[in-house]
Amino acid sequence: MDLTWWVVAMAGCLALAGCVGLAVLRPRQVSRQQLRPLANTQRLTRLPEYRRAARRRTLTTVAVTVLLLIAFVASVLVAARPTGLPSWARNAQSSAPEDIMVCVGGPQNSPAVTTTLKYFADRVTTFGTQRIGLTSANRRIVPLTRDYQYAAARFADYAQPQGSPSLVAPVSYADYTSSVEDVLAMCVTGLPPFDRTADQRRSLIYVGPQASSGGPAALFTADRVADLAHKAGVQVNVLTTGATAGPMTELAHTTGGQAFSGDSDVTAHLDQIRKHPPAAPPGLGAARSPESPEVPAIVALCAVVVLIALVVVRRRGIARWRFGLMAGAAVLLAIAVARPVFGGTTPPPAVAGAHDPSIFVLVDRSADMRISDRHGRTRLAAARDDIATLMDRYPNARFAVISFGSRAALNWPLSQDNWSLRPIVDAMTPYAATPAQAAQADVGAASTVLRYQLFGAVQQYPRAQNLVFYLGAGAPESQEPARAFDPPAGAIDGGAVVAYDTAGEAALQGVAARLGVPLLARGDEPLTGWAEKPAHEATPTATDATRFETYWILAMGAAGLLLVELYLVLRQFGRTRLVTPPESP
Repeated sequence: MDLTWWVVAMAGCLALAGCVGLAVLRPRQVSRQQLRPLANTQRLTRLPEYRRAARRRTLTTVAVTVLLLIAFVASVLVAARPTGLPSWARNAQSSAPEDIMVCVGGPQNSPAVTTTLKYFADRVTTFGTQRIGLTSANRRIVPLTRDYQYAAARFADYAQPQGSPSLVAPVSYADYTSSVEDVLAMCVTGLPPFDRTADQRRSLIYVGPQASSGGPAALFTADRVADLAHKAGVQVNVLTTGATAGPMTELAHTTGGQAFSGDSDVTAHLDQIRKHPPAAPPGLGAARSPESPEVPAIVALCAVVVLIALVVVRRRGIARWRFGLMAGAAVLLAIAVARPVFGGTTPPPAVAGAHDPSIFVLVDRSADMRISDRHGRTRLAAARDDIATLMDRYPNARFAVISFGSRAALNWPLSQDNWSLRPIVDAMTPYAATPAQAAQADVGAASTVLRYQLFGAVQQYPRAQNLVFYLGAGAPESQEPARAFDPPAGAIDGGAVVAYDTAGEAALQGVAARLGVPLLARGDEPLTGWAEKPAHEATPTATDATRFETYWILAMGAAGLLLVELYLVLRQFGRTRLVTPPESP
């Protein structure tokens, strides 16, 4: 816990000390008119009934004093605007976004690897603003994304003990063997932009051996990897199998991360890593800890309520105005718990790339895209060039790639890792060119996938624009009824339908009408002007009027009322202690 206003806490301590000193040390002057003459006081104070009453009154006064102290101290803490405590308003507060890259350098059947993959498969759907990715020795399995359903499914697929796809692509090299340092470098490049620090926190969780078993010279050394991690502002955490000391452990310590053995209790180690995320970048306003006054406010309110109940149960006569002091403090604290606010609204959680456009590329991979132009290049090759043009024109955008023929598949979730997307696009080829498949091609096959992707983008990036680019031939030979696109209302802010076959332009005109974007005919030469000027990109706007929290003002008022009551209780107790029963002989 920390306090925003330490000066308020210090002022409260001084006020409490002054109150106690004034009540205890101030001379008591009692006029003779206020005193009642009593006879036989010594015999009276020796009575057992008197002793019991005096003892009960002392205990009651002590209890009242303790409750007042608890309520006062808690009220002062609330007025000092505490942070770091549990708060039901925490989820609504802004926090620094975080990128997490899971880096697998060990064998896929290693218990540490399978446990790590299952760990994130079970928990990734509970994330809020984090982006997560998965990288193996030579593949970007999951690009950095907030598509948690996609990420959870991929993590679960590779965590299966049997029948899971291979994490590592079957590539053989003549004079190269992948090293641990190369794997880490590959993982760091999955945190765009990896050549400089970013506004979001970045952490990398490596699972694998400490060092490579040897072989041809690696591309990266441990020092180069450390320099790359520092330059990108990445916290490296490691779960190492085998030796517990080595270059990976040193790298974790130099980047502010943690190092554990991956041979036992992997889940507990991952919990420990997740409990200590990297610090937010300096100067990031959204990274400030949210104020959390609810716990001390509730403690103060409960103490005052118990105090009022004690007064009611005792049924002793008490001045109405003093009872009003405690009732007023209870009301002020109850309102403070609700945290009333004037002006502005609760800011949304901070999200990396919140204002960068989201671009959805729908790629037709049906048999019609195999046809070559007069230059000998297939239509799909032209589509790949057009995607590269889009990526060059929108370097900071998030891209999602959906390919389709008779069915649709999400080849790439919404991600800003465009550096890793390029080889995925370059490897795209048309589906098998059989007459049956050509007859089943559907221009609207990607409608459902696109619809749900747009839903997710609108929810996760409400301030960003969504652009849809449909690249296809129009399935002129299809004999299947085309499914109609039905995007969410107002979800598409721009884009285009690019026709690669004049015979399919009629069908594509309907697609363009449903998406609300223009239709462009793509001939043998590249299109000009269609991606030269980006659509009006959303820019950060001034936030609503500054929120003015009032709970601390209410807590100050409650603390003042409680301090007055504490003074009166101590003063009254001191006056009645003027007559005390003598000790028994």
